[in-house]
Amino acid sequence: MTDPEFPNQIFLLQKDLLQLEQVIATTQGSIKAHEAYVECAIACDETLKNDQQRKAKKLELDFGNEEVRNWRKELIDLTQQRGQLVAELEYARNLFTVWKLAERRAIAELEVASDGL
Repeated sequence: MTDPEFPNQIFLLQKDLLQLEQVIATTQGSIKAHEAYVECAIACDETLKNDQQRKAKKLELDFGNEEVRNWRKELIDLTQQRGQLVAELEYARNLFTVWKLAERRAIAELEVASDGL
């Protein structure tokens, strides 16, 4: 890989990571909005007489909702994708650092060789 490729690859990975973070935030927001709805529905339901009934209703509203289950699964998948992208980004940064060090070494060797002439 040549020098212009490293910064471009790092940029593209950072861009992908940012887009993924935005999708994660949107998914988290959807889950939080649903959780707020559930809390409000339970608080306003006068037929629920005790904590056990409220917990049961919460489970029914929360886990009985296929869309919410899908959001949670998607969030797990997105989090795993983020971890993979972060690893790829760090790897690209490390390769770039190694490349820069190799270039500096080559320059230093040329300087030493030219001083010997």
